[in-house]
Formats: sequence, C-alpha cells, structure tokens
Amino acid sequence: MEEKKQIENGQLTKVYHTNHIVEAITVEKRCTGIARYRKVSRQGYVNLETGEYIESKARASPIDIEKRFKKSCHELRKIINLNFTGHCSEKFLTLTYSNVMRDYKQVNLDFKRF
Repeated sequence: MEEKKQIENGQLTKVYHTNHIVEAITVEKRCTGIARYRKVSRQGYVNLETGEYIESKARASPIDIEKRFKKSCHELRKIINLNFTGHCSEKFLTLTYSNVMRDYKQVNLDFKRF
C-alpha cells in the first residue's frame, strides 16, 4: 500500500471519488500554456492568440510515448473503478480476437451480441 502524505494548504489538488476509492492528485503548478493552441491537422496547430500556424514533429520521443501510456493506464483505471465496486455478483470480461481487429464497427457488434 502506498504511503499516506499530507496535502499542504493551498496546493493544487484534484480529488477523484469513484465508488469506494478516493484518489487525490497534487501538482506543482497549473498548466496554462497549452490552452492557447488548437490542433487543426495531423501535425499542425494554431496559436489562438496570434493566429500563427505551427507544425509539430512527426516522431514522438520514447519519453512522450511512456507518458501517454501511463496516462492511458491511469484513465483506464479510473473507468474501471467507476464501473466496478468489487461486489461478488460483478463479472469482468475481456473480449480478445485471435488477429488484430481494427474494424471498430464489427467490435461493437460483437460486444452487443455478447
């Protein structure tokens, strides 16, 4: 189990209450710079304050990939915690295909049939 820590007064904190779990996430400072950019194409962004078009790099660094993976896992954990309480009547099911399935319409149909 993780060590309990005291949240300091005035520290930026997000609290998530999902069924039987309370999770508090604190940050050092608020991220304000990204709000002024809007994605307009696969690699292009527009600065909403100046109207400047910015082209981003096509390759993500291994650090960026790891950050996105950790964020995805965190979001998945929140979704699971919202939908399952651990009651004995609950069942968790994973549908797995033998080949890589990229047809999401077919996946949705298969899930609804199940």
